[in-house]
Amino acid sequence: MRSSIVVETDVLYIYFKFSVKMVGKKNYLLETFFLVFPLFLTTVLYAQSEQVRTLTTANGLSQGMVTGLLQDKQGFIWAATLNGLNRYDGHRFKVYLHDNDDSTSIASNTLYALSEDRLGRIWMGTAAGIDCFDPQTERFWHLGQQYYLGMNEGAKDAPTQAISSLVMDSAGVLWVVSNSTISRIVVPDDFL
Repeated sequence: MRSSIVVETDVLYIYFKFSVKMVGKKNYLLETFFLVFPLFLTTVLYAQSEQVRTLTTANGLSQGMVTGLLQDKQGFIWAATLNGLNRYDGHRFKVYLHDNDDSTSIASNTLYALSEDRLGRIWMGTAAGIDCFDPQTERFWHLGQQYYLGMNEGAKDAPTQAISSLVMDSAGVLWVVSNSTISRIVVPDDFL
């Protein structure tokens, strides 16, 4: 990128130097051309075509209502939908759904929010509470009540209702919004 800026500067300098020589000869048509042309040249050389790629259920997205989006440290795009968790690798989707016969599957297919912790685990707010996905083992863990620390002195109940928002702060504390409650959740690094 730096070399292209140098090239642009050199091209402008050459055209500016030539146009200054032309001014002395009173050829205003050529002067105008050589003063204006570099502007068009830099626009043509450095303009980028904007490409928008739309991903839908036709591409493998499990459901069209995306309620949360996250790009993890590995570069994967994670989409929370009303029908499962979707991981997009740039080519295809992998969909994670609830399985009644598998306790390590996601707790609910209805997801609302996503966040990533410093260890690369994906946290999600679902209709059934909070789940944590470990990308290395591809297992889901359901957050137990022992980790919930309510904002109010007397708040001891885990937000088991739908989680509308969650954010992992720089200290590794998970902040969760559920109905009218904000919960602070301290999860140790060795949680899984």
